[in-house]
Amino acid sequence: MIDAIYCMQLRELLLDHNRCVPVPKHIADTVSEDQVDFRYVKNWAVQQKLLSQHAEIGLVA
Repeated sequence: MIDAIYCMQLRELLLDHNRCVPVPKHIADTVSEDQVDFRYVKNWAVQQKLLSQHAEIGLVA
């Protein structure tokens, strides 16, 4: 089950209840179409208490 969706174009994380959270530029820069890796986005979201450690993130390019 996907807990959040990351929008690469907007650099935002869409959470439950249609809440969008902007991802800081230095974190968002770690995800690209060539290198789809959410480790830093997920770690940031967990530190901000937006997601749990076991959350899954989907992608919208």
